[in-house]
Amino acid sequence: QSQQQRVKVDGQWREVWPHEWGMTLAQIRQMYREARKDQERPLLAGAIMHELVQDHIVPKTAKTGVGYALMVNETKPKEVNIMVSHAWSENAELFLRRLERSLSEDDVVFVCAFSLYQCEDGFGPTILQQLGVTASESPFRKVLEHIHRKMNQGLLTRLRPFLMALPYVVFAGTLTFYSCYIIYLGCVPRFDECYYFELDLDRFMPELTGGLTWKRKPVDPADSFAFPLVVALYVVGLLIQFVLCRWKIYYGYMLAVPNRNCDLYSRLWCVYEIFVATQMKVPVVLARTFVKAGYSDDGSPSRSATCCCAGDMERIRGEIEDWGDQVMGSQQLGYDLVDRAIHWTMRGARRQIFWVVLLFMWPFGMFMVIRSALIRDTIHLHTTGHVANVLGLLCAALMSTFVALLWTKRTQGRPRARVVASGGALLTLFGALANRFAVTLLPTADDDA
Repeated sequence: QSQQQRVKVDGQWREVWPHEWGMTLAQIRQMYREARKDQERPLLAGAIMHELVQDHIVPKTAKTGVGYALMVNETKPKEVNIMVSHAWSENAELFLRRLERSLSEDDVVFVCAFSLYQCEDGFGPTILQQLGVTASESPFRKVLEHIHRKMNQGLLTRLRPFLMALPYVVFAGTLTFYSCYIIYLGCVPRFDECYYFELDLDRFMPELTGGLTWKRKPVDPADSFAFPLVVALYVVGLLIQFVLCRWKIYYGYMLAVPNRNCDLYSRLWCVYEIFVATQMKVPVVLARTFVKAGYSDDGSPSRSATCCCAGDMERIRGEIEDWGDQVMGSQQLGYDLVDRAIHWTMRGARRQIFWVVLLFMWPFGMFMVIRSALIRDTIHLHTTGHVANVLGLLCAALMSTFVALLWTKRTQGRPRARVVASGGALLTLFGALANRFAVTLLPTADDDA
């Protein structure tokens, strides 16, 4: 069986299992800072994960018998809630940035480069001893098994994603209600007054050139409930958010971190990790990056993936084929199940981008509708003109957002600075010109006369 790392507590040795070989994001940052300040071998911008381990982690953990994560948490090992799947040939600095974008400060992560004892110096278990005789004994599987057990221990743990979304639902519902009421009244109600503005649309960019004048009028007593209700709902949302932040509910998943140096799923151990996570129904989340993963020439990343140890390759492929035989009645269909999990993870990242765009566009759209409802313009635009103005602005914003997203995706998150600058300048110029000439095309009350 696989051997565990050991620490000395109160004069006695005790084994520490892989689900406690974790470290926080703050500890990872501190490790990187120390590596950059190293006098002999400072961590360079182009260094890969393998160089980080050999030049900094191995010297620090030599003769300790434990990995870096357990070394910095020897007196109080940290329970892992996120298993990180990554490749050793990726850029070390970019790996840190992707973790920072994807993790919270409270998360405790298992990263094999930092968690396993890498020294091979006889003072602790070797890498092979930690991996075990079979792939099912590996620390990767044990961590995922622990996450699976914790995720199914109680109702609150299973409901955590819905509970965490609750304050945002309250905020969104409150804003939508208030926006609809503003549109209904044609002004912004407060306790005893209602505000609107006049806009001189004959001016060029009237909001910036003095063509906007705020007005107010008394609010109808029957409508005075709206603003206090909105304030009360926002207070409720803040209280829910505060309680959820103070009340820690375990939430575990596997974080897959793609890179530009190699396809993440050309590495067989990464394929095995997503295979185990799929088996155990542990959520798999892609790190916040536009880098691609899961592409191969034959269309099956799990079949073409390799690893440096022939024994590991045979054991991992054997487990995948046995799973396919049990579930689908064919060994080769096991690879199809793993490929499906990989592609589902990548599609999940695209769905996440879609929701981010939607969440960005929704308040913008509400703002534009409210703006149109509040305008008392000097040229008396017809209702059709207001609707056309709003729809035009929304379509322009949507098109520019998706063009920017497609370009960023095409460059895998690294568009050139001059392209971004020129695109922003063109959009600004186009918006200013459209704002200037659109008024002549929109119908007014005078046109009806």
